[in-house]
Amino acid sequence: MSNRRTSRFWWQLLFGVHLGFASGLVCLPAHAQNQAPAAKGPSTNASPAPVTAKPEATKPPPAPAPAPTLTPAPTPVAVVAPPPNPSLTPDRIAFTAAVAAMEDRQFDRAVKEFTEFQAKFPESPFKAEAVERALQATGESFLQREDYTNAATTLAKFQSTYTNSPRAVLAALGEASARLRLNDFSKTIAVLTDPKGAFQQALSTNSPPEALFLGLFILAEARLRTQAPDAALETLDRAASLARTPAEQWSQQQLRVEVLTAANRIDAAIAAGEKLRDLSQNETLKSKRAGSNEQLAQLYDRAGKTDRARLTWEANLSTDIPIDARHRAAIRVAEFFLQSGEVQIARQRLEDFLRTSGSDGGSTRVRLMLGQTLFRQYMSLRGAKTNSVPLEATALLTQATQQLDAVATNTTDTTTVPLAQLGRGWCLWEQAVIGLATNRFSEASEAFRIAAERLPHSIDQAIARFKHADCLLNLKQPALALTNYLLVSERYKDLPKVQAELAESALLQSALVATDLGNLDTAYQAAERLLNLDNSGEELQKSVLLAGQTLASAGGGTQARSLFAQFSAKFHSAPLRADAQLAIASSFMREENWTNAIVVLNPWVSTYATNHSASPRAQFDLAWALEQAGLATNSVVTFRNLVTKYPNHPLAQTALLLLGDRYSARGDFANAEQAFITIFTNTAWAATSAQQHAYLGAARAALARGSSPTARDRLNTLINDPSCPTNLLAEAFFWLGTAWYDEVPEVRTNVVGNFTEAMKAFSKVERFASPNDEWTPQAWCLIGQCALQIAAVDSKFYATANTNFLKTVRSPTADVTWRSRAAIGLANVARRTGQPESALEYYQDVYYGKLRKPNEDLDPFYTWRAGLEACQLLEEQGRKTEAIRVCERLGEIFPSQKPLLEKRIHALKETG
Repeated sequence: MSNRRTSRFWWQLLFGVHLGFASGLVCLPAHAQNQAPAAKGPSTNASPAPVTAKPEATKPPPAPAPAPTLTPAPTPVAVVAPPPNPSLTPDRIAFTAAVAAMEDRQFDRAVKEFTEFQAKFPESPFKAEAVERALQATGESFLQREDYTNAATTLAKFQSTYTNSPRAVLAALGEASARLRLNDFSKTIAVLTDPKGAFQQALSTNSPPEALFLGLFILAEARLRTQAPDAALETLDRAASLARTPAEQWSQQQLRVEVLTAANRIDAAIAAGEKLRDLSQNETLKSKRAGSNEQLAQLYDRAGKTDRARLTWEANLSTDIPIDARHRAAIRVAEFFLQSGEVQIARQRLEDFLRTSGSDGGSTRVRLMLGQTLFRQYMSLRGAKTNSVPLEATALLTQATQQLDAVATNTTDTTTVPLAQLGRGWCLWEQAVIGLATNRFSEASEAFRIAAERLPHSIDQAIARFKHADCLLNLKQPALALTNYLLVSERYKDLPKVQAELAESALLQSALVATDLGNLDTAYQAAERLLNLDNSGEELQKSVLLAGQTLASAGGGTQARSLFAQFSAKFHSAPLRADAQLAIASSFMREENWTNAIVVLNPWVSTYATNHSASPRAQFDLAWALEQAGLATNSVVTFRNLVTKYPNHPLAQTALLLLGDRYSARGDFANAEQAFITIFTNTAWAATSAQQHAYLGAARAALARGSSPTARDRLNTLINDPSCPTNLLAEAFFWLGTAWYDEVPEVRTNVVGNFTEAMKAFSKVERFASPNDEWTPQAWCLIGQCALQIAAVDSKFYATANTNFLKTVRSPTADVTWRSRAAIGLANVARRTGQPESALEYYQDVYYGKLRKPNEDLDPFYTWRAGLEACQLLEEQGRKTEAIRVCERLGEIFPSQKPLLEKRIHALKETG
């Protein structure tokens, strides 16, 4: 309970004291006794009541005042005036009027009138008392205006000046109350415990009891504030004997509850709270029942006595309880059920309350909680699914939205409306996520924005800003989203709950979004702040790694490596430190900085190879870096180690495919074939893409080592696989045709059969190849080659050969090698069909470079072959001079072959 709340009890008591001294007694008026403090919330700033005194009993009593003359009414009524009182002198009248102003708590008027009295009646016997009362009224005026410093000073002066005044005890109470309000607790205690002070002097005579009760009450509270609970309780025990009215008894008991609670004597506080509740059953204390119940319920809750706490709160649901207290009770009872997981009961209690409480405006708080409860029910039913959400769940979401909409449109309740907008934002967000309605991200964004603007500095405001950013991100407004994520990470450093629950996510999102925007400096700063959070949990480590990896992939390799280095320094013994080192290596890999990648990966593999889930990836990257750095032998060894250690790992598939290619490139076709066989014989990889590629690779290796039948078997297995993709089928048919084409049959008469089978396979390539596939023009060229061979026994195949060679030469996707090979094929068709000039032109197209595209060089093999074929053709026709010129051109193209060409030129000249 706050200091201001507790102070309210003695404040009401103090300024409810009617300080008219009659026979030296002070009494509490009934209306002040029945004042009740609010059960919850900040104390009011009510002006203090007066501390006044009538003339001392030793002074001559004033004569009875004459009855005033009444203003005549329309129908005159005869009034008999009492006889005049000769003792009513002008000074007595003025003095009595000033005292009356003081008794009516008109302190400023009292000060003015007592001051004027002194000037007007300097010889009056009442002058001394007027001076005294003026000083007291001045102090009480300061107190009434809550100018506690001047009040304390003035009333202290009164006590030191008028030590024997019967009003000194009232001045002491006023000074003590002022100093208590100034939080000067030690001075408050000193005023009330000074043995020579007015209060202790009055306490020794046990009079006046009302003032003594109030003084002890203030003293007990001051001792509570100085953490002296035993002294406070002792003081309250003494005050209890002076508590005559139910209001005083209740106030004394209430402060006792607070003292025991502050001392953490919960069982004793509960016992006192139960007595307090019983006291509030007095009819004159009806207004205190709600507060008494609330205080006791809170104590039960603190002691873990949940059922008693709930039942006590439920007592405040009675219709004779003030509506605000009933609202608080309805909410707290629902909270009990929510905390125990009984969401449906909590919902029913809230709905019942709204149904029976009428249209009171305070119900917005209950309606807000009902909306939140319905949303909680929805989330429970939805679970992790974002599609196929049950109809029951969507109905709950709709109801939650309706309740929160009703609160959000309330323009008077500035406390609940922002929270309702926050809840609406969540409901609209969910509607967008599950596809319940269109354009909901935009509406949710607006609701979260309003909530963030109107909520106080709190975790709720931080959540609203965070979700506003999420919505903006979904609305393709990343720059605005980044601004809000950064606000969440920067503005709530003073709120531990935000730091614990939102800071990490906000900084991670800031880093990721800034990276996407290309703002790598901001991304790095956010990631660095993320790393420096006062947290060492694994989730934080993962977030930092993700931020760094994203930064590296966007081209911020240097910044990412700096981040990872700091990560390794901070979490030097954490399991994820290995991941940070691996991320550094990956950043070098992305930059194709193979040397530095190897420097990081080599020790990593040695350290973590046996106990880290990323070991296969690291070994694969190391092998690849070694390959790219030109260390092929080391690369093959590393790939082979990976396959041996992790034979069923997906990366082992890729490693074996690469090994097969590397062995093939080195001419080691036996090992290449074995690498591919390892893939398609592994049952763990059945029907995978890698297995299909392995069949193709093994077939090509078999072809390379001269085993066409083996190659055909593997290719047919692949072709007959119904799951084989069409682009792979195109290549499979190409190599199947090649297997038939390259095979030399044992019986020469089967040559035509081989070429026929090859043509069948090559003709299917175009059917499965994509429009611009490389295999189709090559297949056309090889069909031409097969047809040219078959034409030796069946001339009609020359036309087939010519057509396919032309298609290859004209193909936009055929490279210079295949166009050159096809052109030579056209030349050979022309020679065999008696068209030597056409044949020569085709040969010349090749060695003159006519078939090249701007970015292509001559194909050495077919350029050389075309030149020799042209030279032979010209020689056959007796055109030796032209043949010699062809040899000279070839010498210009191939300088290394000049000695050989010169011999041929010499021979041509000799025979010419």
